[in-house]
Amino acid sequence: MFRTETSALPSVPPVVINLELLDAARRHSHYQILNGMTHEQDPGKPGFTGKTFSERDKKAGYKGMPRSENCFRDAPNPWGAHSGFIVDAGSGGPGGMQPARGHRKNMADGMAIEVGLSALPHDGRLCVTHNFGVRKSRFAGGVVYVDRDGDGFYSIGEGLGGVTISTGDGVSVQTWASGGYTIELKGSQAVTLKATFLGLSETKSFEAGKSNVKFDWIVKPADLAAHADRLIAKTEQVPVENEAARRKAAIELCLGTRGLPLDHDYRAKIAQLVGPVGEELQACQEAVLEALKTFDAREFAKVLGEKRKPFAGTAAAAWFGEADLIGKVKAQVLALEANAQRQKISPSVRQPFVKSLENMGQQIREPIFLAELNALKSRAETTGQ
Repeated sequence: MFRTETSALPSVPPVVINLELLDAARRHSHYQILNGMTHEQDPGKPGFTGKTFSERDKKAGYKGMPRSENCFRDAPNPWGAHSGFIVDAGSGGPGGMQPARGHRKNMADGMAIEVGLSALPHDGRLCVTHNFGVRKSRFAGGVVYVDRDGDGFYSIGEGLGGVTISTGDGVSVQTWASGGYTIELKGSQAVTLKATFLGLSETKSFEAGKSNVKFDWIVKPADLAAHADRLIAKTEQVPVENEAARRKAAIELCLGTRGLPLDHDYRAKIAQLVGPVGEELQACQEAVLEALKTFDAREFAKVLGEKRKPFAGTAAAAWFGEADLIGKVKAQVLALEANAQRQKISPSVRQPFVKSLENMGQQIREPIFLAELNALKSRAETTGQ
């Protein structure tokens, strides 16, 4: 019965990940862990974020139309959650499946184009929530990963963050730490997507249309190893007695291989060549990020000035430059929010500012700063409304 029903399902375009829906899904999973399986929240109970999934999605900042929600409080594992939803296992219907097949219908709904997925662990199980949404836009989504286990499929831990995905018409994003991404396309015309990372690239063209498209890139482990070999050789060629040049090469090696899925031998070799400068760099970057988190404009400028000074003229200078840029944006957004408490902010003021933040996204390469910029842009969009 299950095979017959699923074989009759029409093919639908892929959904893409939306971070606002993801936030709403995670918060609802948290609520269910505290209070039990439910689609409606009680404002008198801990973890309340909105009575219905529609309210929760909107509160999380979702700009489209909430479509549907799936919940599974006590899934045994990721596969158990996915198969449970698509089978729609449960009592009350024929064949051991729930009568309306609601979860399956949500997953195969051609109207939904965005999704937020959460899987929060509790007591050895997972609380899984799907939040689907609709928007009058066309998106591309997918994942960039290194297939280390050779199974031809994305596995947790294989994703590559910081990969640039561009459309060729001036729009680009960077993959998250998971390797996933979402990029909004301009209209319904034909589009070519390009992924670039460490001098490597992959492209794929798609025909004109209104439906979402999927673009994945499987990066070969040998290509990453070759990149690491080049940086290692470059560092080894610098005489040890030339401390300044050796330090610059070590910093470039540290940054150029950070986050790459390299084996133990590579990691040991890199750690030996980088030496204490790697720990110094990490400590300085963490201090800047903490100052950005607890933000006070003067204190942030002070911390940034102190921590970036030892890395002037090195490959790390760009990172501190982006931190400086984000700090200035955060100060501007805070000032906008302060003004909104005293007077209404007109669209003629807010909209150009938001547009400038969108354009600024093309200058940011570090995923952590890009995420911060997007969060600040969302705050600016709703300030004074």
